[in-house]
Amino acid sequence: MKNLSLYLVMLLLLHAGCAREIDWPLPGNPPDLIVVDAILTDETKAHQITLTRPVHSLNESPEPVTGATILISSEDSIWSLTEDSTGSGIYTTPADFHSLTGKIYTLQIFSAGILYSAKAFMVP
Repeated sequence: MKNLSLYLVMLLLLHAGCAREIDWPLPGNPPDLIVVDAILTDETKAHQITLTRPVHSLNESPEPVTGATILISSEDSIWSLTEDSTGSGIYTTPADFHSLTGKIYTLQIFSAGILYSAKAFMVP
């Protein structure tokens, strides 16, 4: 009886670990927006910002946003980001970039004639 219980538990665990690809269409077309993936810290290093387009269906790989102009600014400084390689959608700050606690930072992205902007406060 103990072996049967162990066998059933192992079978359930193996079955729970399986994954399959599902093709569910998402309702409507997503708006022409940009997905921004970034973490900016107080470490002095080159930070990365990845820009992609929203996906139209599950399991779809996002399309990178290329050729954008990206600026990060604070009250007293402006940093221009460069795209790592043509077509990657990955943009990098200068190697000496770091954020400071208590400052407000503005991210500006200019892509395809549209200006996207966001502000964030660096908390302690």
